Amino acid sequence: MNEANFSRRPYKIVQLQRHTKNDGILSNPVWSLIFILLHIPLGLIVSEKSVFTTLHALIVLFIGVFWALSKKRIERSTYIIAYITGAEVLWRMTDARVFYEYGKYSVVLISLISIIVLLRQRGRLKTSALIIWYFILLTPSILITLLNFAPNIAMDKISFNLSGPLAIMFCVLIFSNINITKAQFNNMLIAFVAPIVTMAIVATNNVLLHGSFEFTGQSNLLLSTNISPNQISSIFGLGMFIIFTLLVLDSNHYTLLRILFVGLICAFFVLSALTFSRGGLYLAGISILVLVTLFIRGQWRFTAIGIIFIIAVVAQFGLFPFLENYTGGAFFERFGDISPSMRDQIGAADLKIWLDNPIYGVGPGGAVGFRRELLSLGASAHTEYTRVLAEHGILGLVSMFFLFVYIGGLLKTHYQTPFWGIAWALVIWALLYFLINDTRLVAPAFVIGIVSMKISYN
Repeated sequence: MNEANFSRRPYKIVQLQRHTKNDGILSNPVWSLIFILLHIPLGLIVSEKSVFTTLHALIVLFIGVFWALSKKRIERSTYIIAYITGAEVLWRMTDARVFYEYGKYSVVLISLISIIVLLRQRGRLKTSALIIWYFILLTPSILITLLNFAPNIAMDKISFNLSGPLAIMFCVLIFSNINITKAQFNNMLIAFVAPIVTMAIVATNNVLLHGSFEFTGQSNLLLSTNISPNQISSIFGLGMFIIFTLLVLDSNHYTLLRILFVGLICAFFVLSALTFSRGGLYLAGISILVLVTLFIRGQWRFTAIGIIFIIAVVAQFGLFPFLENYTGGAFFERFGDISPSMRDQIGAADLKIWLDNPIYGVGPGGAVGFRRELLSLGASAHTEYTRVLAEHGILGLVSMFFLFVYIGGLLKTHYQTPFWGIAWALVIWALLYFLINDTRLVAPAFVIGIVSMKISYN
């Protein structure tokens, strides 16, 4: 597609002839390879003592704040946000001595600093009122939580349940005001993948320490006892999709780097599967299918088909037999089961709570006690859509509507650009993630932020 076609869209696409020095060292595939490989020994280090993973978390935040304060190369804020998104589950797995929502609030802090820097440089920022109202409409019900719980408990519930929407708003605000090149976009994706490699080493080490393990028809704590398996599965699954995107986007990657990428997809597949939490693999598969259907054309299609063929052969003759043997035949039984694992009951309970409290809901975190009465268990939310209704009422419904409208506008903006298929795949991942999870991770905020970016293509 030529530049004239792009110029009709709000996001102007700039033709680039070569990488610039501002693209960073990760634009060099050799440095990308080294950067990723360095995260393998890091996995062995942080597995030993929590002090090391705590130090890692603090250093990453320090670098992020330092980069955000820099008046030049503001795009580096997106790199560190991507890195934090990939590292969030790692820090929880290795018991880093930081608070549970550290990843999300670190992203919010870095985004806020970057926004202030941009405001000083430009005087104003471009944004959509929809995404701001998306968050504002969730705040009135805070009063209900404050009235019904002790102050410390209320603040914990508010912080836990609203940190995800807050991160979504701030990611959109900063990402939508940063222009990056295709090379810088690749750098950001590599920054996301690298800490997941460390996470894979930690998970593998935990599997080896367990020795034998009895698999049942439910998700398990084999990879870590510190965190829910659906969070581990989700990040490994998103990592698979991001690596696949990297492979397809740039056919000029260093051969060893491409081999490493294929190996990482296979490794992430196995580790995600071992959690027996199905969402990670399901979402990865659906997103890849959307990407191939909407985006892959010409030589990219041959590249994608080749990658899928190689992975399919490895899976058929290596990964599937290994998983079936290691799990004692439980692998295919588990992933062939499409039952919602009580999500339908939890969602139905949320709807009942909403109908009983239609205007303001029961406040952030307040639905747990009501679910205990309805289901005889204090289940946490597993669907963001019904959680928002139960805890924020009709204002929550309007809030989600604004988010949908905003995302729809982004997809329309990217129409007929090379990013259109990637945007659709990322949006599908985020929306399906909300369907089977709430916002425990910063990942959906990061994904929606990516879709709001302006990317210049070669």
